[in-house]
Amino acid sequence: MKNFTLFFKMFLFLILLSPGKVFSDASRNGPRESFIDFSGKDIPVVDFSASLGLIIAGNNISFTDLSSAGGTSWVWNFQGGTPSIYLGKVPPPITYNSAGNFDVSLTVVWPDTVITETKTAFINVVNLPADWNFTATGSSHLISVPINVVFPSQSLAYGDFIGVFYINQDGIEKCGGAAVWDGINGKVVVAFGDDATTTTLKEGFAANEMLIWKSFLSAISEENYAAVLYNAALPNKNGKFQDNGLSALTTIVTPGFPPMSITVSANPESVCEGDEVQLSVDINGGSGDFTFSWTSVPAGFTSDQQNPLAYPVQDVTYNVVVSDGFTSESAAVEVTVSPAPFANAGANTIICENETVILMAEAGNHCGILWQSNGLGFFDDPYSLSSTYFPSPIDIQNGEVELCLTALPCSPCAVPAVDCIAIEIIQQVTIDIIIDQATICYEDSFDFTGLVDAANYENLQWFTTGGGFFSPDNNVLEPIYYPSPVIDYPQGCIQISVTAFSVNPCELALSDNFTLCFQAPPLVNAGDNATICEDETVITMAYAENHCGILWQTSGTGFFDDPASAGAVYFPSAIDISNGSVDLCVTALPCAPCAEPITDCITLTIGKIHTITIPSGWSGVSSFIEPFESDIEFIMSPAIQELIIMYNLQGETLFPEEEINTLINWDRLSGYVIKTSGEAQIALCGADPANKTIQLTEGWNLIPILSEDDLSVADIFLPILDKLIIVQEVAGVKLYYPEFGINTLDYLESGKTYFVKVSEACTISFP
Repeated sequence: MKNFTLFFKMFLFLILLSPGKVFSDASRNGPRESFIDFSGKDIPVVDFSASLGLIIAGNNISFTDLSSAGGTSWVWNFQGGTPSIYLGKVPPPITYNSAGNFDVSLTVVWPDTVITETKTAFINVVNLPADWNFTATGSSHLISVPINVVFPSQSLAYGDFIGVFYINQDGIEKCGGAAVWDGINGKVVVAFGDDATTTTLKEGFAANEMLIWKSFLSAISEENYAAVLYNAALPNKNGKFQDNGLSALTTIVTPGFPPMSITVSANPESVCEGDEVQLSVDINGGSGDFTFSWTSVPAGFTSDQQNPLAYPVQDVTYNVVVSDGFTSESAAVEVTVSPAPFANAGANTIICENETVILMAEAGNHCGILWQSNGLGFFDDPYSLSSTYFPSPIDIQNGEVELCLTALPCSPCAVPAVDCIAIEIIQQVTIDIIIDQATICYEDSFDFTGLVDAANYENLQWFTTGGGFFSPDNNVLEPIYYPSPVIDYPQGCIQISVTAFSVNPCELALSDNFTLCFQAPPLVNAGDNATICEDETVITMAYAENHCGILWQTSGTGFFDDPASAGAVYFPSAIDISNGSVDLCVTALPCAPCAEPITDCITLTIGKIHTITIPSGWSGVSSFIEPFESDIEFIMSPAIQELIIMYNLQGETLFPEEEINTLINWDRLSGYVIKTSGEAQIALCGADPANKTIQLTEGWNLIPILSEDDLSVADIFLPILDKLIIVQEVAGVKLYYPEFGINTLDYLESGKTYFVKVSEACTISFP
């Protein structure tokens, strides 16, 4: 440094001795008087700026030279800064470790002059308030305090402080990050997290710990709590610490109020099932403008009152969240519920005449039980859960009696539990099939509805000498019998019988018999469903037996060349083609004794044809058709001589020359990039599905055009305009770039495919 000072003095001396040179000193009060005449030349200006004029000790400031051009050397002097002197035009960030008001000067050398600019007390360095020192750790949460933050009550002034506080291991509020306010620049408060390596100390915020805000008014040395509102547009808006978190304030209320704490209680904390519980929450601190949200575990209870009533039916934890408009706190209280008595007299019972009822009841949470009856019988022990009831002759004559069990409550419960069962007293079983014989046509079933009389039975069992089955099963009173064509029809007639079993414990079982005979009906099969393209016809392939003529009919408006022929040719109409399908039905007319004709139908699916002309060279191809034949090589066979390569955005490829095919099948929801050696044409035959929605993934997509008409690019992408980046022609220069107002694409052409880039996953739909 001594050598530099000597050199600089010699340099100035030589300049003063040089003829025609000038030396001046420009300070905060303007340039000094020139020692040498400038002979009409402009006097250079020395000036500079600082990134900040007010900082907390230990931070740094960046400086920028604003002097006139043409300087050859620069000497910076930073009073109180580190480094204190810098040679060069652009100094590094200057650190100020001590509080004070510091001068900054800059000397600039031009070929004709040397000028120094000094700004007195240019930098104001302040210490943090007492007990506001904080530890910078490896985890942090950034909170922006913009210059336009709203101060509803009192604004921060130049030199005031804003900071965040946490609770340390001793339960004391400690500063976790702070900034000084200059009223000119927005600030960032860095909240530092706890250092996990110092297990016995807590030097910062724990995850999800609430940020406690304070302000310090330097003019009166007054520290206050501050209430803040967070910007909902930023990721972390709940006022809690998150490592790598990012928040911003919209409002600061200072002086604010102390942090909010709550205490929750329940009265009583032990109740009978369904009884009333008074829930209460007491609040300390906070803004005074509170909202309440009560919930429960298990779920089922909610309230927005401070002190609501609850009626629990089981042990439950009540949770409450209290918000004061700035922060939220939660607490919980447990309530123990004593169950109410319950009684289960058992199941309703059916008994046989002159039998007794052996009771198998259940009861709980009681202080005694008692049996009672609405009949004239008696219990052998009315205070026993396993008592026996002896019906009276009047009970038997009435055919029923009700038995009720009462469970007496234990304190604090006061309401008894009562449950009753019905006892049905039945007579012996009866069963009768009203007719003895019937005949049905082949393929018909026989319905026993209205043909069976039965009473006093517990269950039924149907039997047959044939191989058919009973529906819904062979245990219902009036089933439907479905014959077995293989076993029943060759016999001509079969025997069907039913056995009725009396209600337990009655033991009597009775049976009755019935004869069922069969007559062969007509049989017909219209063939298999068929698929054709819109320019084709279909030859039917019907088969019929046991009939007296057949007749083809259609649900459409086309025609058969011979509707009485099993192999009739059907010619679809324009309406059939437009509808996309038509049912073709053949009816076999019955021969006596069968009376019902038999009809069988097939569905003829008529596919649309989408013809696509592929230009020579690179292009994009897609179709709105779901082809009946999806094999990619079959679809591309008309253009296989011209096809060089074809692929999708997933890298699946058809490369005939190299015998590569990983595309396998045509995908209607995909677009394809294709290269041909010459113009070619393909035609897809298939359905035009109703679902024309495409899922777009974030980034680039290759979309098909699911329409046989050209569509406005602006209309299609209007619903996702906020996510759309660009739509671009494949192998072309047309594009739709809404952010920059560019649209040379205008229309999406049917049969083509387009590159689409979106900022996030979304869907588009075609009409």
